[in-house]
Amino acid sequence: MAYEIGDKVFIPASANIYWTGTGTVDQVFEADENFGEAVSVKMLTGAAKGRQGAFTLDEVQRSTVTDSVMEILKVTRPKNDDTSLKVYGEVKGESGKVYKFAYFRRPNFRGWICSCESFLLSKFAKKLNCKHLHFVRQQVGRYGASVAR
Repeated sequence: MAYEIGDKVFIPASANIYWTGTGTVDQVFEADENFGEAVSVKMLTGAAKGRQGAFTLDEVQRSTVTDSVMEILKVTRPKNDDTSLKVYGEVKGESGKVYKFAYFRRPNFRGWICSCESFLLSKFAKKLNCKHLHFVRQQVGRYGASVAR
């Protein structure tokens, strides 16, 4: 299976848990007697977002996701620590729409909220998270621990 520069690929957790996510091929290496054919991938999502890594062809899968990859546009903590708001930001959904999200800690409510229709109309009442919140929590941690102060 030949890859070309610019192809979208997916690195599964079975290949490398740190590099799990989607990326684009930015270099193709010829077959070598030790490693075989390999590609260099620039990661678009996951813990290694923005980094480049090399993978053999058996570690890489063609991505079924088109250009509509979810992406965190902004994530920050409030400047005033007296509020119950701990983390907030914006995420671009698969459709290209931008949604706002936040994490609150109050005496009567602790959790994540999202401005998408799915969360507001059904998930919130069932105490579930939407796909945007699943993505954000995967990137920044359960309580937003990786967001700098």
